[in-house]
Amino acid sequence: MKIIPYQKLEFRTSLSETELEQQLSENIMPKRGIQLGFSKKADDKIFEGTFSYEQFNIQRVIYYKNSFLPQVQGSYRNFNSGTTISVVLKMHDFVSIFMIIWLSLVSVAFIFTLYGVMVQETTPIAVIFPLVMLAFGFSLPHLAFQHEKKKTISALEKMLNASPK
Repeated sequence: MKIIPYQKLEFRTSLSETELEQQLSENIMPKRGIQLGFSKKADDKIFEGTFSYEQFNIQRVIYYKNSFLPQVQGSYRNFNSGTTISVVLKMHDFVSIFMIIWLSLVSVAFIFTLYGVMVQETTPIAVIFPLVMLAFGFSLPHLAFQHEKKKTISALEKMLNASPK
C-alpha cells in the first residue's frame, strides 16, 4: 500500500492538439485566491490552474475545503488519429510532506510506547492510542483522495471528451 496516494492515467481522445488546447482554455480558469462564498458563479469553469504548450497543472474547482483534492499534472501529444493525454493525480506537495512528518512522529510514538510496554511493563492499553492514530493517518488520505479522484477523473473525461486507455 502506498503511504501517499497517487495515480497515473492515460487518456485517448479524437480531438486534435489544437482542439484539445481550445477545450483546456474553455474549461480552465486561473487559480483563485481565498474565497468566502460557497456558491458557484455562472462563469466558473470545471478546473483551475495553468496550462501551456503540451502540459497543464490543474485541480477541480470545489466550493468546500478538502486538502486531499487531487492535483492533476498532465501532458499531451499527437497520436495517430487524435491526442494522447498522460496525467498524474496526486495530493498537494504540502499535504504530502505534512502527512509524512505526522505519520513519522506517530510511528515513533508507537515504537516508544511499545518499548515501554515490553521492557518497562507499562499498561498495554497505552499502545492503543498511537495505533489508532496510525490507522487514522493512513486511512484518511486514501479515503478522501479516492473519493475526490473519482470526481476528478469523471470531470477530466467530460472536459477532454476522452476515455481511459
